[in-house]
Amino acid sequence: MNDNPFIDLLKETFVSLNDFIAEYNSQIFSEGGIRIQKQTVKIVGQSALLCADLPFPVTATMDLDTVTILPDVVARKLDDLLSEHGLRLETDSHLIWMPEMTQYKILFDFDCVQVLIADPQSVILSKCKFDRLKDRKLIEDYRRYFPEVDRVIKKIRKKT
Repeated sequence: MNDNPFIDLLKETFVSLNDFIAEYNSQIFSEGGIRIQKQTVKIVGQSALLCADLPFPVTATMDLDTVTILPDVVARKLDDLLSEHGLRLETDSHLIWMPEMTQYKILFDFDCVQVLIADPQSVILSKCKFDRLKDRKLIEDYRRYFPEVDRVIKKIRKKT
């Protein structure tokens, strides 16, 4: 375990999801069905920030934002596993915008599931694009510690 309880919670969840997919694939193979390919889950939004090593606190979230389209059986299982921890899988992932230059790093890599998290700057830029009141303090905190982001924020706001 590490010193980030949110990462620990995600690890437990994705280990269980990996086990579920492995078991599903074993069963479906014996029945002549098609196995689920290895899934890559890209975590964005507040959840990605909770996983990042930032010099300021980030408020907890109740949902896991991803920009990944999962097979229905996998999405339902992931949502069930998250609900055991009081979280839910965001269902509007198709509405999430992330900058083209978003970089993802591997958080976990299991046999059936790979989990990536978006870089903090890209998450902040995404939040800037939508300019929601609930995100303003977070954006200002980020700008205070990382003032170089202002140049990129101005470009994003000009385009919208």
